[in-house]
Amino acid sequence: MKNILIILFLILQLSTVRAQYPNPLPSSGPLDVQTIYNWMQAAGENPGSYSISGMNSKSHLLDKTAPYSLSDWYGYSNCYSFTVTHMITDGAPEQKTVTYGSVLYNNQCWITQNLGATNAAPSSSAYDEPTSGWYWQFNRKQGYKHNGLTRTPATAWINTLDNTGPGYGWAPSKDPCALLLKSGWRLPTMTEWQVLSQSTAWQYIDAAFNTPLRIYTAGKLAGLTGTLLNRNSPYIAFFWSSTGYPTTYGYQYSVGTAVYSAMSGSNTADAYPLRCVK
Repeated sequence: MKNILIILFLILQLSTVRAQYPNPLPSSGPLDVQTIYNWMQAAGENPGSYSISGMNSKSHLLDKTAPYSLSDWYGYSNCYSFTVTHMITDGAPEQKTVTYGSVLYNNQCWITQNLGATNAAPSSSAYDEPTSGWYWQFNRKQGYKHNGLTRTPATAWINTLDNTGPGYGWAPSKDPCALLLKSGWRLPTMTEWQVLSQSTAWQYIDAAFNTPLRIYTAGKLAGLTGTLLNRNSPYIAFFWSSTGYPTTYGYQYSVGTAVYSAMSGSNTADAYPLRCVK
């Protein structure tokens, strides 16, 4: 009886993961209504009536119009482009409408540009503000924009350390991904970044840029002064995780031209770009 309960528990756990992040539908070959219907149920999307038009009305293929075609569903997945308006009241440095791309990678959806970036960089280095996105100090809600000359908001820079979230991590109530993107988005954990960094496809910045996540350098704001550093340098990219390092540090992911992809502790007053996952 005990063994049966354990097996049922494992099946439930597996089905829960599959329901959250099923593999995309095939991009070619045979495809039928039943397959699409089952996929939407596994993904937690209410498929509606058992028809192409009914399922379309419950999907994110809302740009498709009748007559509906099975081929419209090739490559369909949980991860897709979406548009959101960031509000200052949620910690954005400015009100701004952004369209984000997202991809399914390691069984999770990741955005393919930095949070706050108008678009992804065309190469492994971001040389301007629109592609760099915004910067955050660890465990703080407020994001900062830097145009190369001035920082927004231009409030007094806080160079004290803040690592007081639950278990020395980023408090969920201050998570910029959750506040600005909503819909289940959040900061990646140290472990989620670490899984990527251990792949041979992520050893250096050019390799990381050539992954579906399009990782690129965007610099940082110095913890002591809030000064912009290294934006125009291809040397190294920094991203915060949500995981706190013991005491006054946070775990950040970094990768560069001469810096092997890795996780390390960093001063929580430093402001780094963010990526988001769900």
